[in-house]
Amino acid sequence: MTDDETIRHYLAEAYESGDSGEIRTSLGHAVKDKGTKEIAKRVGPTSKTLKQMLAYEHVNCAAIAIIVSVLGLRMP
Repeated sequence: MTDDETIRHYLAEAYESGDSGEIRTSLGHAVKDKGTKEIAKRVGPTSKTLKQMLAYEHVNCAAIAIIVSVLGLRMP
């Protein structure tokens, strides 16, 4: 998944599922595919912290919104 349209579609499907674990996993895949180090630089934490944040079951909404924004997307 490298093009934005594919990532948008992938994340939209996860969001529509309503499953927070699926949303978190999908965001993790999108971040990995776009380049964890590059995304981490733009979000603020290290790439390790970013991966841990997405692995955490109760990742906060603000973190998700920042990641989605850095990916160049909008939450529905």
